[in-house]
Amino acid sequence: KYFDEEDALDLKIQELSNEMHLAKKEKDNAFASEIKGKIKNLTAQRNEVRKKSKEEMDLHAQFNRAAKPFTDARKLLVQNENFNHFDEIVARYDEAKIKIAEQEKLDAEEAARIKAEEEAELARRKAEKKAKKEAKKNK
Repeated sequence: KYFDEEDALDLKIQELSNEMHLAKKEKDNAFASEIKGKIKNLTAQRNEVRKKSKEEMDLHAQFNRAAKPFTDARKLLVQNENFNHFDEIVARYDEAKIKIAEQEKLDAEEAARIKAEEEAELARRKAEKKAKKEAKKNK
C-alpha cells in the first residue's frame, strides 16, 4: 500500500523535475518556482508516506520480536520430536539412497545400451555406404 503511494509520488516528482528543467531552459522563472513549490510539497508527502511505512514495518518487527520465544520453543519441540524418530529417519534415508543408486545404475545401463545401439546402427550404415560405393566402382 505505502510502496505504491511512494512510487506514484516519485513519478510525479520526476515529471515535475523534467518540467522545471524545461522551464529553466526557456527562462520562465515564475513557472519554475511554481513547479519547485509543487516538488517540495510532493517530497513532504513522500516523506510522510515513508514514515508511515516505517511505522508499519516497526509494528511487524515488534510482533516478530514478541513471538520469537514462542516460535523458538515450537522449533525446539519439533526438533525433539524428530530426534525421537531419528532411527526411522536414518532408515528411510538409507532406503532412499539405495533406491537412488539402483535407479542411477539402471539409467546408466539404459544409456549404455542406447549408445551401443546407435553405434551399431552407425557402423551398419557405414558398411552399407561402403558396399554401395564398391558395387558402383565394380560396374
